[in-house]
Amino acid sequence: MKLSSAPANLDTLTTKAAMLVASSLAVFSRTCSGKACSVGLAFSLTLASAQQTPIITTGTASSVTGTNAALSGSLTASGVETQVWFQLSTHSSMVGGSSTLPQHAGSSVSGPVSVVTGVKNLSANTTYYFRAFASNSAGISSGAVGTFTTAAASNCLISGTITLNGVGLEGVGVAQEGPYFGIAITDASGNYSLDAPAAGNYTVTPAANGYAFIPPSISVTNCGVQISDFVATVFTPVPPPTTLLNFNGANGAAPLAGLMVANDGNFYGTTSAGGTNNLGTIFQLTSSGTLATLHSFSGGDGSDPAAALLQASDGNLYGTTDANGGGTLFRFTPPSTLTTLANFNQYQTANPAGRLIQAPDGNLYGVTSSQNPFDPAVMFRSTLTGNITTLYTFDWHNFESPASGLLLGRDGNFYGTVDGDGTTGRPGWVFGMTPTGTITASYNFVCNSVCAGGQNPAAALVQGGDGSFYGTTEQGGAYGAGTIFKFTAGGSLTTLHSFNLGDGAGPSGLLLASDGNFYGTTSGGGAGGFGTIFQFTPSAVLTTLHSFTSCDGADPRGTLVQGTDGSLYGITLSGGTGGDGTVFRLILPRVWPTIFPSSGLVNAASFQGGIAPNSWITILGSNLSFKTDTWGNAITSGILPTSLDGVSVSVGGQAAYVAYVSPGQINALAPNLSPGTVPVTVTNGSASSEPVSAIVQALQPAFFQWGSYAVATRTDYSPAVKNGTILGQNTVPAKPGDTIILWGTGFGPTNPATLTGVVVPSGVTYNTASPVTVAIGGVGATALGAALTPGDVGLYQIAIQVPTGLANGDYPIVATISGAQSPSSVLITIQQ
Repeated sequence: MKLSSAPANLDTLTTKAAMLVASSLAVFSRTCSGKACSVGLAFSLTLASAQQTPIITTGTASSVTGTNAALSGSLTASGVETQVWFQLSTHSSMVGGSSTLPQHAGSSVSGPVSVVTGVKNLSANTTYYFRAFASNSAGISSGAVGTFTTAAASNCLISGTITLNGVGLEGVGVAQEGPYFGIAITDASGNYSLDAPAAGNYTVTPAANGYAFIPPSISVTNCGVQISDFVATVFTPVPPPTTLLNFNGANGAAPLAGLMVANDGNFYGTTSAGGTNNLGTIFQLTSSGTLATLHSFSGGDGSDPAAALLQASDGNLYGTTDANGGGTLFRFTPPSTLTTLANFNQYQTANPAGRLIQAPDGNLYGVTSSQNPFDPAVMFRSTLTGNITTLYTFDWHNFESPASGLLLGRDGNFYGTVDGDGTTGRPGWVFGMTPTGTITASYNFVCNSVCAGGQNPAAALVQGGDGSFYGTTEQGGAYGAGTIFKFTAGGSLTTLHSFNLGDGAGPSGLLLASDGNFYGTTSGGGAGGFGTIFQFTPSAVLTTLHSFTSCDGADPRGTLVQGTDGSLYGITLSGGTGGDGTVFRLILPRVWPTIFPSSGLVNAASFQGGIAPNSWITILGSNLSFKTDTWGNAITSGILPTSLDGVSVSVGGQAAYVAYVSPGQINALAPNLSPGTVPVTVTNGSASSEPVSAIVQALQPAFFQWGSYAVATRTDYSPAVKNGTILGQNTVPAKPGDTIILWGTGFGPTNPATLTGVVVPSGVTYNTASPVTVAIGGVGATALGAALTPGDVGLYQIAIQVPTGLANGDYPIVATISGAQSPSSVLITIQQ
C-alpha cells in the first residue's frame, strides 16, 4: 500500500528493502483493490521532558581465538541501577557493526566495578574495534575505542546434513574441491564432515545416483567452521513436451518471441505473420491450450511483431512491431483494444529489438536494432504514454546493433548484448549501462581463426543467484554451434559450454527456473536437427531434455517461461501439423517446496524465529514459488488473499494471508493463532512442503529495519535515520527531544479488537491492548501512542519522544509490552 501523504522515495526504498532482498518487509508498499490506500497516524501526539548521563571506560579484549573474545570495561554506577553493553565493528570509525545485549551491572557506589561480555562467531584473522557503553535513568556514556585481532584459522571444517523429505539421506558422496581435495559419505542420519588442513576457497558438491540436490553445490570462502546443508530430491526423467497449439496461418504463424504469463494466469504472445491480414497477431492461450486471437495487425497499426509482450504495473500489455516504416510501440488492453503509442522513424531510430522492460521509475526501457549510418541503434526510455527519449546511441561504424532486450540488474543498472557482424570480424559484445546511458562494464568477443569464446550474442541475459549474468551466443565456441557464458558486473566473461550440434546449435535465451537450474532451447541441432530443449545447471552440466522432430515443432525461438504450475512453456517458429509453428508445454518433475528447517520461518521484522498472531512472518526456502509477485492486485474490497499465484501457506491448519512470493522467500500475515507449537507448510501449485514446526507466542514485538537500524520516521514520514543508511537518499537522524514514529509488528491484540484478514479501517484507533514502553540505550523514552496503522495490516505505529539527555551515537532501541521485548540488536542513531 502506498502512503497518501508520505514522500514517494520512502515508499520506493522500503519496497526495495523488503521485496528484492530478504531484509525488512515492505511495510509502506501495498495496494488495496488496485488503488492507493490511505495511511495516517493512528493517534494524536503530546510531548514531554528531559533526562541526563553516567561513567564507563573501555578495557581490553581477552581469551581471543579465531572466533571468540571477551570484552571488558570499568563502570562507576554512582548508586543508580545501570545497564552496560559493547559496540563492535571492523571499522575504526565504528560505522556499521553490531552491539551486544545490555546487561544489568547493579548500582555500586563504592567505586569502579569490572564488566565483561563474551562475543562469538567472529571472523578469523580480522581486526575488530570495540567500545563500552553504560546507561541509567540519568543518561548514557561511552568509553574510548579499543581494538583486538582474532587468530588466524588453522583449518577448514565443513559439515552439514543432507535430507530427503525431511529425513537424513545415507550414502551420499560429498566432494570438497579447493586447495585440498576431500570426500565424505553421509551417515545414517544424513550427516557428513570434511576437514581440510588449511583455510581457503572450497566448493562442496554432493552426488548420488537417482538424486538431485538443492543447491547443486555450495561455495565456501576463507572458512574456519562452515555449515553446509543440502536437500535431496528424487531425479525423475522428463517426459516429452506436449503440443498445446498448432498455428495454421489463420490463427497466426511464425511466432518469433516467447510467451508472457499475465496476472490472470493466462499466456499472451505474438506471431510475426498470419492472422486476418497475414501481418501478425496478438493471442491469449490458457494452460490447457485454448487459443483466442485477440488482434490481427493491419499495417497501419504495425506489423511483424517479433518481441515478447510485457505486462506493466497498470495491468496493460506493451509491445513493439518491427515493420510499418520503422516499427511501433503499442499498448494492448485485453480483450481487444490496441493503441499505437509511438512510431519509430526509420531515418532516426527504428526497428525496436527484443522485449521491453519496466523499471522502478515506471518507465519502459528498450533498444532498437539497425546497421546503417542513417539509422543507428539506440537504447531508449518511454513513458507509458509513448514519450520516447534516447539514452544511448550505439556506434554504427563498429556494427553495434542489439538484437535483444535489456535486463535490469539487482544493482539498478541495465545489462544487454550487441549482436555481431560475421563479415567484418566483429563477433559482438556484452555490456552494463546506467539508466542514464553510461557504460559501466563491457566485454568484446574475439575471433581469430575461430571464435572459440562465442560469436553473435543475440539473446537477453538473465541474472543468476550468484549475481552474475548468464547468456548465450548463436555461433562460435569450440564447435561453432554457439555457447553459454557467464558475465560479471566487473566486465569479465567465462565460456561455460560449447554446443556441438549433437546437443543443439543456435541457443536462445536462458530461463532461471524455480529449481535453481537454467533452461533453454536451440534453434537447430539435436537428434533430428530441428532443435532441442536443454537444462543447464549452475555447476555447468548440460542435459538435453528433448529433440524436436518437426511434427511436434521445429526451430524453437524465444526464452522459455515457467507457468504457475511449474511447467515450462515455449514456441517453435515452424513445424507442427500446419507447418506454421507451435506452442508447447514441458512438464518438469514435481518441484517440492522446502522450508529451511533451522531458519526458514521468522518474524518478518526481526528475522528471529517464532510467530505471533496477526503479525508479519517471512518464510525462507527453495522452490517456494514459480514466480515473483505481490498481492497488489489481489486485495478485493479490503479482503486479503490466502493464495497468490498458486502459492498458499498453512499455519497450524489455518490459512495465512500471502503478500509476497518468490522462489526463495514468502512474506505473509499470520492468522489468529493460540500460543503453542504449530506445523507450517507451503504449497506452490505443484506440491506441498514437509511441515516445519514453529512456536506461537502471544506477543513477539519487533521493529522493521533498514539494515541494522530501526525504521523510524518523523510525523511527516521523512526517515529519521543516519545519513547513508538509505542508498541514494540524504537523511537526518533523530535528535534528543524529537517526536518520531517507529514501525513494527507482533505487538499483539488491540482495543477494540481487529478483524482478521482485512485491511485496518480508518476512523477508529486500534490501540495495543497493553501499554508499550521504549528504551534507547537503556534510557526510557516518553511513549506517546501505540496502535495499528489505518489502511494497512499487521503494521503498528509506536510514537515516542527521544530522551533529551542522549549524546550523539548509535544506541540499542528496545520496546517492551507485557514483559515481551523486541530484539536489542536493533539500533537507532541520535545526533544533535
